[in-house]
Amino acid sequence: MKYKHMISSTKTLSFFLFVFSLACTGISSAREIQLQLYVWPRTGLLSRDSNVEHIPNIVLKQGSNEIPFRAARGSMGPVVTVPHTGRFEFHRRDTVRSEENTAAEAETTTVPYFDAAVPASWNRAVIVLFPERRAGGGKIESSVLNFDPQRLRVGVGTFFNGTDTPLQMVIQGQVHALAPYSTLTIPRRQLQERLVNGNARFSPQLFYQDEEGRWRQSYNGIQYVRPDSVNLFWIHSSGAGRSHRIRPLRTAMDGE
Repeated sequence: MKYKHMISSTKTLSFFLFVFSLACTGISSAREIQLQLYVWPRTGLLSRDSNVEHIPNIVLKQGSNEIPFRAARGSMGPVVTVPHTGRFEFHRRDTVRSEENTAAEAETTTVPYFDAAVPASWNRAVIVLFPERRAGGGKIESSVLNFDPQRLRVGVGTFFNGTDTPLQMVIQGQVHALAPYSTLTIPRRQLQERLVNGNARFSPQLFYQDEEGRWRQSYNGIQYVRPDSVNLFWIHSSGAGRSHRIRPLRTAMDGE
């Protein structure tokens, strides 16, 4: 009986040591999510005084683990599968050289670069980076897009409202409601005004509600849906008053 008690105690001790080792190494039992980085391209004319931020080496810190991510302007980075912790802290990896150290003796350090909060229900997300915009504390601004393959289909238009404002989108006289951070899929036949080189051309209009409850137009432009591509359109604020923009991320997605 005493021998069996010793075996039970040993198993219990082993279990707690195992749990403790997981906590120390930062390994999480959370389910996994696929993440990609997309760096917002620099637009407009560059002047002599333009400040174009360099894209550094980026790592995701989870406990004591550092997971490398690749990113470049205007292109989608590779998919990286990580434990889904809800909030992700990304750091940039800097090389520090002092006057006393040679290049071979240079120290590498990590500095907070940006954060991203991803809903628990998402299975895959694209994190869009804005290197020229600051979010405070020296970090850059970022935004997340739901890129669940089950929600995205080839040859249709998928619209993501990446703002905290309820919007209405009018296409060919039909009004489509877009709640904040929601996704809406519209079949190609409901979008197409006419074909241009095999692509469906359409003219979406966006409206927001002002403080008095009146709907004001904030966007009017032309977009295209390709029949053989995932056509994801990201709706975001332009940063100037109540103006919005629609940016297709189709080209970036095709290159993965």
